[in-house]
Amino acid sequence: MKKKFDFSAEMNDTESIKITPKNEYLEEEKRLLDVNAKELANLNDNVHYMITNLVNLIYNYLTICK
Repeated sequence: MKKKFDFSAEMNDTESIKITPKNEYLEEEKRLLDVNAKELANLNDNVHYMITNLVNLIYNYLTICK
């Protein structure tokens, strides 16, 4: 019968990733950059929608005025 390998010794020897203020700062910065990118994309869509509507309104106005 095969003996199962015990990983507990190796697990005790490994270093866990320590939470440092710098790591926390980088994680928060990454999260905020993701939020900002999404908001910027949303803003870009809104601006495109407004410009398209404005162009259509101006075109309709000029057509009516002729």
